[in-house]
Amino acid sequence: MAFVRYAPILVLACALTACGFQLRGGGANGLNIDYRLTGLTQASPMERTLVRALDAAGARRQAPADVHIQITDFQIRQLDGAVNADLRVAQRTLEAELEYRLLDVNGQHMVPDQRLLVQRSLRVNRDNLLGTHAEQEAMQQAMLETLVSQLVRGLDPVLAGRGRDPAS
Repeated sequence: MAFVRYAPILVLACALTACGFQLRGGGANGLNIDYRLTGLTQASPMERTLVRALDAAGARRQAPADVHIQITDFQIRQLDGAVNADLRVAQRTLEAELEYRLLDVNGQHMVPDQRLLVQRSLRVNRDNLLGTHAEQEAMQQAMLETLVSQLVRGLDPVLAGRGRDPAS
């Protein structure tokens, strides 16, 4: 009788597994690749964040690399937005933009130039400028982590598309 009660759940679980369903982030934990990273300043916040995320995903930074991650452009821009009655900035928009390409061992494009963009708005509090600055720095770090997680998640399908199992 218990089998009949749990049979629909078992059938649903088998169907989801058969179609390739996996929980978010489930595929990025076993990248098992050697990578080379160029285009970022050594020990910059972006470089540290990217290396940490790739290490956590199982990738190794080594000279004979399977994948060359070439950062062609990285910028964080601050755009002044709305102003108040005194014509002082009341809102800022922060943009973090990352452009990159992935190359294989032979220098051939695995992924052509990609552009990732993250935008966040920040209310400027003139009564608490130090707090506003700390909030802006925290927001910039969160934006870096968002860009990096998008890049790392993008590696998984590319490696699977090459006929290589990224989880092995």
